[in-house]
Amino acid sequence: MTGAARWVIVAAGGTLAPDALRALLRPGDRLVAADGGADLLAAAGAHPEVVIGDLDSISPGLAQSLETGADGISLIRHPVRKDATDAELALAYTLGEADARAEILMVGVFGDRIDHGIGIIGVLAGLPEATRRRITLSDGRQCAYVVGTRRVLYGRPGDTVSVLPMTPRVAGVTLEGFSFPLRDGTLTWGNTLGVSNHLEGPEGRITIRGRGVALVIHTLDTA
Repeated sequence: MTGAARWVIVAAGGTLAPDALRALLRPGDRLVAADGGADLLAAAGAHPEVVIGDLDSISPGLAQSLETGADGISLIRHPVRKDATDAELALAYTLGEADARAEILMVGVFGDRIDHGIGIIGVLAGLPEATRRRITLSDGRQCAYVVGTRRVLYGRPGDTVSVLPMTPRVAGVTLEGFSFPLRDGTLTWGNTLGVSNHLEGPEGRITIRGRGVALVIHTLDTA
């Protein structure tokens, strides 16, 4: 525990039901909506402190309320023609505002737009500070992390964990607490070596001692 408030970015691409989104939120969370993510929050009975985007995927009624300031929610509006997605803009805002120790949770990044999800993963893989910050992408059942040095995963025995290279080569990879352990191994593009591992117990440790960045995807065993 760091004592710093957690920041939650809600994007418009998710398929989470209101109850599922409410289950991810905690009292005291700092909520940021990327455009239509504000509608997902409203359906869950929550309100962001700021909405960021071009308002092209938000409901007309909520857009009008934001533009008039009736709800007391800050609006940072961007043009439709721009060089970044609303989710990337919301992430950039949050990285600038959040305490360096704060956890950042991104919800609604994955959905029916694979390009948006891969785009955000690419942004995180290219940001040196992203591997030092506690950033999680989640759709409720799956969590993804960009890892450059180490990460401890907590879950249940049998949870599926995949470790994928985001750079052509990730060297010095050690996996502890998994069904298929690895010590100082190398992950490269062109194979599926790191796919579908499993937690042996309540936690697993991933350490990268060499160069490279990995994407870790943790799928919760709900059986």
